[in-house]
Amino acid sequence: MKKSDNTIQISNDLLKINTDRVERYKKASYDTGNSELKSVFCAIADESRKNITDISKLIMKRGESITTTEPNRPVNSGKIYRSWVDVKSKFNGTLRNNLLNSCEFEEMAAMAAYTMAKIDTSNPGILELLDRQQDSLKTSLEIIKAYRQAYDKLDKVMS
Repeated sequence: MKKSDNTIQISNDLLKINTDRVERYKKASYDTGNSELKSVFCAIADESRKNITDISKLIMKRGESITTTEPNRPVNSGKIYRSWVDVKSKFNGTLRNNLLNSCEFEEMAAMAAYTMAKIDTSNPGILELLDRQQDSLKTSLEIIKAYRQAYDKLDKVMS
């Protein structure tokens, strides 16, 4: 596979991951009655929308085409997206009962996908984008983790 093909495949995989992330946090915002969490989930979904825009611009700048699919319906997916889907499917049922645990796990999976993407490319433009987006993913992970820990403490106090 040529490097440009690898870069475009990585970009398309990251588009799919961020599309899934938008859908997951949109659903999470509907699933919670907590207005503060709803706001956090909407902000994270917006973060992924921005990621999608930035990745799309990079793809178009290279003169390539964007692979679009509906969320959770990969078509000709690359190894990064397939790994993301595999990890999500292995734990999806186990974590369904606890929204924050599920969000935290999936943020860690997204971080791993970005790390894998950084290993698979040497393109300076995409590496810079990956670093910037991974930093925002890390911040989101820390926020989700802080909420989960706070609710865990609250549950212990209430029991």
